[in-house]
Amino acid sequence: MNIKIINKIYFSNFKRTLMFSLIIILVSSCLGNFNHNTNEKIIDDYYIIATDIKSQANISIYKKKYESYIGITPEGITEYSVINKEFIIGKNKTNNYFIIKIGEETYEKFNSAKFEKLLLSKNINIEKVKWEKI
Repeated sequence: MNIKIINKIYFSNFKRTLMFSLIIILVSSCLGNFNHNTNEKIIDDYYIIATDIKSQANISIYKKKYESYIGITPEGITEYSVINKEFIIGKNKTNNYFIIKIGEETYEKFNSAKFEKLLLSKNINIEKVKWEKI
């Protein structure tokens, strides 16, 4: 008699756990949590990454040692440009510019006026900056 009760309890808990696990897997796969929505190489080990939607894109660096991406800029990058293979520039909707010196893992935030001064100091015409949309 005790064995029948134990079997009923064990199998009912097992069935619940199994069903719960299957539901979690189904929901996760429907939400797209298993892969990136956007994974676009910019230059060297720098990428545009957006896991859910493109409006959440940021510039990341791929770290081979860890086999993963590390975000550098805040989310919301809408365009980017590479200047003289020296800088990567990310731009958001509010016209803030995020400048990353290639080889580094940090950025400096610029407004429009400061960005134009940077380009002038590098003898770069602002009209010649080629923007790539995300």
